[in-house]
Amino acid sequence: MRGEENNIRKKILAAATFIKLTRACESVSARVHTDLEVTGLTFSQFAILEVLYNKGSLRLSEVSGKVLGGTKSSLAEDLAGLEERGLVQRLEASEERDSLGRGGLVLDLTPEGHDLLQGFLPKHLDRIHEEMDALSEEELTTLGDLLRKLGLGGAPASRKWQP
Repeated sequence: MRGEENNIRKKILAAATFIKLTRACESVSARVHTDLEVTGLTFSQFAILEVLYNKGSLRLSEVSGKVLGGTKSSLAEDLAGLEERGLVQRLEASEERDSLGRGGLVLDLTPEGHDLLQGFLPKHLDRIHEEMDALSEEELTTLGDLLRKLGLGGAPASRKWQP
């Protein structure tokens, strides 16, 4: 009977912790993402630009694997909007761009997209720092480790979370 009571308590604690995690994530994300309003970008559009800014030219499948959330259709819509604004372009993959020597298309930032991120990222990183400054470096490290552990959870090896 004691083991069953402990199991029930742990389930209740897990649910309460999950609610706190979800609320904290939504709250911090909402405050940080208000900065995006000045760029006219959605969070998912920003995420695409950020991946291309940090990783360089990528295939669509590589971008979708690195962008948090979203579906293939929403990714296509976001890319169409970014292309329309002149921030992203599709290029033929040359051997220099594609390490496997494959042809096809890759996505890349335009000079305008690069300039937008270069001007926005420092302010955005400052904003993230302000939000996370409530925690010490040790707490940030511990939280990061715990979130990675939680994210990896019991998922099969092929679906393990990689931040």
